[in-house]
Amino acid sequence: MKAQTAMEYLVLTAVVLTIVTVVSYMILTASKASGQTASEMTCRATASSYKLAIMADPNACDAECEKACEKACVDSNGYDVIGGEKGCGTGCQACKSGTLH
Repeated sequence: MKAQTAMEYLVLTAVVLTIVTVVSYMILTASKASGQTASEMTCRATASSYKLAIMADPNACDAECEKACEKACVDSNGYDVIGGEKGCGTGCQACKSGTLH
């Protein structure tokens, strides 16, 4: 009886590990297929959070919006994560204007 329980436990553990491996692989390949880094996705997510307000009022990007876009779209080395320019470049400016897709 104990051997059967131990075997069931091992089989169940193997199944769970297989599922975790498959799901992890799918997530990793999906993120690589999109061609976007985590930094780019963060920049785009920040832009989309302000986009509706900016569409309603083009001057809606206040100091908080500008700071959020700069923080999300400029990496730790000071380069724009979308365009690669030094400072607030293509992606950062598009975030502030509400035109980043």
